[in-house]
Amino acid sequence: MKASSHGAAACSGRRCAAVSEACSCSISLLTACRLQPKSSRKVRLSFQILLIVVALIGLLMILIRTAPMPVARWHIDPETAARPDTPNVYLMRDGDGDAPALHLAAPPAEIAAALDRIMDARPLTTLLAGGAADGFVTYIARTPVFRFPDAVSIRLSATANGTRVSIFSRSGFGRSDLGANRARVRAIVADLSAAIGPNAP
Repeated sequence: MKASSHGAAACSGRRCAAVSEACSCSISLLTACRLQPKSSRKVRLSFQILLIVVALIGLLMILIRTAPMPVARWHIDPETAARPDTPNVYLMRDGDGDAPALHLAAPPAEIAAALDRIMDARPLTTLLAGGAADGFVTYIARTPVFRFPDAVSIRLSATANGTRVSIFSRSGFGRSDLGANRARVRAIVADLSAAIGPNAP
């Protein structure tokens, strides 16, 4: 009898444990079922917000790519232009420039011809106004990835020893250019120097 009572008690204990575990599982399942819709809504909401952000960024990029660059605003003489207070510019001119103007021992007509060849060969670069042969020209140069427009104005001035080349490159949008304008101006200077030869004294 004692053994039977002990066995019954053990069996009853196991049943209680099983029932308790089943109840716990049921509660867990009910809790999961109740939470799943809320979790799904949160996921859907997060995804919708992400889509809206991506769409807005895409729209902004399209607007920037297709934004007009008015000649009156961007065709500016590098030798007389007011220096902007933003860091996304690079001005090469004598006096207060980020670097002094380039002085080459060749007449402006020869420099202009070389400049035309150089700028024609540069990717994502188009003429905005003026002409190298006229001694004053502005190009629109777009960045490689996002195609953001930068304006590059160049003045060729005759000197006693050849030609003074002043360049003003600045971004059409934003404040930082990650050094793009400086790199562009230095590349143009290097190409001109290589095409023309030694700098003027």
